[in-house]
Amino acid sequence: MEQKINMEKTINIILSLPTLLNQHGNPDGAVQDLVEAYRNYFNEYPEPSQLSVWKFITGDFIKIVDGFPTFAEFPIFNLERADYVIVDSTDALIIEAKGWKNLEIIDNRIVKADGKLHLDPCYQLNNYVFKFNYFHSSGLKLKYSGILFLYNNRSYSSDDCQIVHTFDELKSYIEKFRKPEGQDIVEI
Repeated sequence: MEQKINMEKTINIILSLPTLLNQHGNPDGAVQDLVEAYRNYFNEYPEPSQLSVWKFITGDFIKIVDGFPTFAEFPIFNLERADYVIVDSTDALIIEAKGWKNLEIIDNRIVKADGKLHLDPCYQLNNYVFKFNYFHSSGLKLKYSGILFLYNNRSYSSDDCQIVHTFDELKSYIEKFRKPEGQDIVEI
């Protein structure tokens, strides 16, 4: 007697960071993936403030980066995370997004933002760019640069990094990059 063996397997994909942001056509799916990946990576749920930022940014952001592989919450040596990294065939752009409203410069490395002390966002961004260019394996193929997306504050300025304040400004900056295609995507 012949028996059929069921060869179907269920594959559980465990999401982790970084998350490929634009594999979704809708922001809700991307935010859900970010929450799951964050939970799997850190073994805890993101803070409500982090979740709010993701929900606020993701809808417009997915439209802006359409056609570019875009990673969210990219770990750097397990200690830090670049908010977003978009990639074309030869370049990568690190986008550090901050929703701070009240921002006061304490010194060249520290700011007081919404009542708490933080690294200066340009210092933080430049640190990430340096690490990706010189200490990450992708730095052999890609030239990293960075931009600060400071969407709730127009008073902060710095000569240390490029700053944009609106999604339209961010879109104009990203449009300077060439969308990867064909073999470029496979290699990325």
